Amino acid sequence: MEGSIKCLAKLVSVMILIMAIMVFTAGAAETPPSCCPEIVECPSLKVLAVSSDPYCFGRYKDVLSYAILDLLVKWKSLEVLKLDKCNHLVHIIGGIGIHCKNLVELCVTNEDIDQEVASAIASSLATIKRLVLDKTKLKKVDLELILRGCKELELLYVRDCVGFDEDDEEILTLASGIKEFQCEGSRTQINNSSGYNEYICDDVYYDIYEDYAVYFDY
Repeated sequence: MEGSIKCLAKLVSVMILIMAIMVFTAGAAETPPSCCPEIVECPSLKVLAVSSDPYCFGRYKDVLSYAILDLLVKWKSLEVLKLDKCNHLVHIIGGIGIHCKNLVELCVTNEDIDQEVASAIASSLATIKRLVLDKTKLKKVDLELILRGCKELELLYVRDCVGFDEDDEEILTLASGIKEFQCEGSRTQINNSSGYNEYICDDVYYDIYEDYAVYFDY
């Protein structure tokens, strides 16, 4: 009985992940390849972009995150992972460091990058080449932690963040060795009464899904 419940829970998790991916492939000329569990679980998967939005997926953020955690072990060839509004980032990043040795780019948007998450990035993804943390809540001290830990960064985008100023000299000095560094629009705090959530969610989908949602290679 317990085994059946676990299998059902895993199937539901995978299906929610598939549905989240399909949101961003819907409308394509051909049926998106993300319409079956075999593709999501494919060990040759190289690029994945997934979000807990639109609104119908918001309530499933935990399940979606657990699905990613369960599948990381299978994604040995994953090179690019783009996440929008996903829970359990510390565990996901730790899993990436263990299982996804080919990862060169991580994109996380509309999320809180606190000290624990920043530490996970700095330790588990120390050799990552490209990191995008646009529209996140990211304190200066946590950005500095990432900059000091990820020595091989070639690209770092921290645009429109809340927690540090875009013209902070210490940040600019630390990032001076990165080929492509962008922090436009970032500020220590926001100037509206409703707070951080309204600021980062005014453009929910941003542009991380513009080029692709799922790509795999045999």
